[in-house]
Amino acid sequence: MSLCLLTGREGELWVGTGRGLYCFHDGAVTPLGEPEGLLGTYTYPILQDRAGVIWVGTSEGGLSRIEQGKVTATWGQRPGKSGRPGLPGDDVLALCEDHTGALWLGSSTGLTRKEGNRFTTYRPANGLSGLPVRVIHEEPDGSLLIGAGTTLCRFAGGKFTRMGTNEGYPVPDAQVLFIGRDRDGNLWIGTNRGLVCQRQGRFTLYGVADGLPNPNVKYLYHDSQGILWFGTAGGLVHFANHRFTAITTRQGLFDDNIHVILVDDQDRFWMSSNLGIFTVPRAELTACAEKRQPRVTCRVFGPSDGMRDQEGNGSRQPAGCRAADGSLWFPTTNGIAILNPVTLPYNASPPPVTIERLLADGQSLENLSPVLPVHTQTVEIHYTGLSFILPKQVTFAYQLSGLSQDWQAAGSRRTAYFSGLPPGTYTFRVRAFNRDGVASANVAEVRFSIPAPWYRTRLAYAGYLLLALSLIAEGVRWRLAALRRLALRLEQTVAARTAEIYQQQEALRGQRDEIERKNAEMLESIRYAERIQRALLPRAGQLTTTLTDAFVVYLPRDIVSGDFYRKNAVKPCTLGQGYKAHAVLSSQTCDKIAV
Repeated sequence: MSLCLLTGREGELWVGTGRGLYCFHDGAVTPLGEPEGLLGTYTYPILQDRAGVIWVGTSEGGLSRIEQGKVTATWGQRPGKSGRPGLPGDDVLALCEDHTGALWLGSSTGLTRKEGNRFTTYRPANGLSGLPVRVIHEEPDGSLLIGAGTTLCRFAGGKFTRMGTNEGYPVPDAQVLFIGRDRDGNLWIGTNRGLVCQRQGRFTLYGVADGLPNPNVKYLYHDSQGILWFGTAGGLVHFANHRFTAITTRQGLFDDNIHVILVDDQDRFWMSSNLGIFTVPRAELTACAEKRQPRVTCRVFGPSDGMRDQEGNGSRQPAGCRAADGSLWFPTTNGIAILNPVTLPYNASPPPVTIERLLADGQSLENLSPVLPVHTQTVEIHYTGLSFILPKQVTFAYQLSGLSQDWQAAGSRRTAYFSGLPPGTYTFRVRAFNRDGVASANVAEVRFSIPAPWYRTRLAYAGYLLLALSLIAEGVRWRLAALRRLALRLEQTVAARTAEIYQQQEALRGQRDEIERKNAEMLESIRYAERIQRALLPRAGQLTTTLTDAFVVYLPRDIVSGDFYRKNAVKPCTLGQGYKAHAVLSSQTCDKIAV
């Protein structure tokens, strides 16, 4: 029994009863599960056919048909809880509508074709290469590619052909997680051992070494800009210009295990994961992948938004679908979560923000004291934003003026930590954002200062300066004295060396004079020999009186001559050989010498 009602400033409804106070607000998620007629809680593939009918497979409730948001029929292995009979088992793990309108189902027991109320099942005995069947994909030629167990096989003309190394398929023993083609006609196969691409008949395997954050590749989306996006167990992957770029929780992604990627009319990506459903604008993801911004901001949906269980399911295809009316359908561990991006509730009320307390080295300060103790090593500031609608999704950003003018995104954390702050005056500011990104109207702030110890005061620094100047002056004085001593030593050395050189010069002069004296004596002896030699030569007048045809040639090379030569008509007379100078004696003397 309600005793009172109140509408809050954020549009929430407060109901007071005899058993307590309740708060109600619009949820973003519409759940559809067992209470609504779905057989089974674990939902896997969701498919909308050409007629607009939604088909859902579950792990224990068979196949369900949903029209206009209501479960209208179910099929299982036998009648009763599982609905109409016809399926080979109560689990449906994969769905595919072929070009004829027939519905294909994959399960742990085989591949089943549903045409109207007629079911035809193919098992390993019929040539199916493995179990369970998790992925079914129709090729342009009408054949089916099937992920069966840890194999990939093709079904055409009623026959199964396992893809192996003979066909060029590089991972014949890998579990297939999705199969799809991009707009260029290239075939992409996601496995638990990497991503396989077939271009112009050739297979290429991409792995962690090529840029994938995880070898488990679960989903493919080809956007309007020609960029391929892959959901993996290690994050979202952007593929452009033959390069893989991963966006993970380190860049702000809510969770790394991406089951499916759906896109709304506002070009926002909607992804399910083990932690919930979240959405990010594609432009923001592209900017992050191209290094134009460091992080992305996700809006998250969970139990507080109406989900009965936040954990999504994947690795069975299709792992979600966008319906004709724009609503998005996600399989979870407890039914289906349905969101309509157009009708999402919007909270336009800005959340008030306040600072609760300030701690210095773990000690709380009363009245947010502006002066902290000397030698403070750590500062903690606790703050909060006030919102009764999804308060856990209120996020914050703060700034510590005096340390940095940049605003830091803190997410939903309500405590800021600073360590090793130098002495100074600081102003801490914080603002809050509700789950729709509306910022608080005010900015909460607190000012505080950390005093410097005595040895870091201005007076201490002045003393340090004087001491430094004194040390510099003393160093300069000592250096100048050292230079003077060095100059004196150099002068003494130069003087000693100069005196030594003078002594050597005097000794050399003495030796020169002695050599000149010896040379003079030798020259005097040689000139004396010359006079003797000239004295031996006959006078020209003496020869002409004796000889009518005679002459004297005396041409010494230096001062004195060497051998004497005589030549007449009878025979020559030779005294010696090897000298260029010649002396001619009288004919009688030469004759006597020759005899």
